[in-house]
Amino acid sequence: MVFNYVIRPGTEKWEELNSKEEKFKVCQIPEDVLENITTEDLLNSVLNYPLLYDVFAYNDLHQGIEYLEKNFNGLNELFKRKELTRMLIDFYSKEKIVEDEEKKFKIIFLEILITYPKIYKELSKAEKIELENISILKKRDKEKI
Repeated sequence: MVFNYVIRPGTEKWEELNSKEEKFKVCQIPEDVLENITTEDLLNSVLNYPLLYDVFAYNDLHQGIEYLEKNFNGLNELFKRKELTRMLIDFYSKEKIVEDEEKKFKIIFLEILITYPKIYKELSKAEKIELENISILKKRDKEKI
C-alpha cells in the first residue's frame, strides 16, 4: 500500500511548520512501514513525496537526488532494493506522456533517478540499451504535446 503523507503542502498543519527540518521530519515514512512496503508501493510513495520538487533546487539534478537521499528515508530505502533498476525501467516504459504538470514532473524525476550514478551503474548493458530505446520513444511523445 502506497504511503499517505498526512501533512503536505496546502494543509493547515504544513503551514504551521517553521523550518525545512520540520518538514523533512513530518515527511519521513515510519520504519515499520518501510520494512513491509513493496518496492512498487515504495517507488510510488517516493513519487508522492511532498518535498520531491526540492530536487530542482540544485544546479546539478544529481546533487538534488543526493540531498533528498540524505533527508528522506523513503528514497534511502528505495536505493537498497535489489529489484529497483528493473522496476524503474518497467515503470518508466509504462508511464504515458500527458499534459498534466504533476505527471510530467514524475516522469522527469524517474529520468533523473534512472540516470543517478548509484542506479545507472547497476544497469546491465542490455538494460541500458533498452532504456535508451524507451527514452527515444518518450522524447517523441513529449514533442507531440
